[in-house]
Amino acid sequence: MANEQYEQSVTKWRQEVDANLRRENGWLALSGLFWLRNGTNIIGSDPSSDIILPKHASTRLGTFEFDGNNVTLKVEDNMPVEVNGTVTKSALLDADRKTCQALSLSMT
Repeated sequence: MANEQYEQSVTKWRQEVDANLRRENGWLALSGLFWLRNGTNIIGSDPSSDIILPKHASTRLGTFEFDGNNVTLKVEDNMPVEVNGTVTKSALLDADRKTCQALSLSMT
């Protein structure tokens, strides 16, 4: 009986981990990971950008301003940028490690 309960608990844990990974803002949805340095971090397709986007994106989309605790997105281009499903030109992004912000760029 103990083995059966253990197996069920492991199966439940695996299902929860799988669901967490596959959620909208989960790790499997991640398409790029860039570490921010304090100050201005330039976002764009220019090879000298801090956060390099695909070549068909704007040369300079905008910036992330990072003060060590907070990140502010400032979009300088007309490309639609969504933060948690809302198109915006600027946003204070949540730096809480328990929360995942979804930043979406539509580059079609």
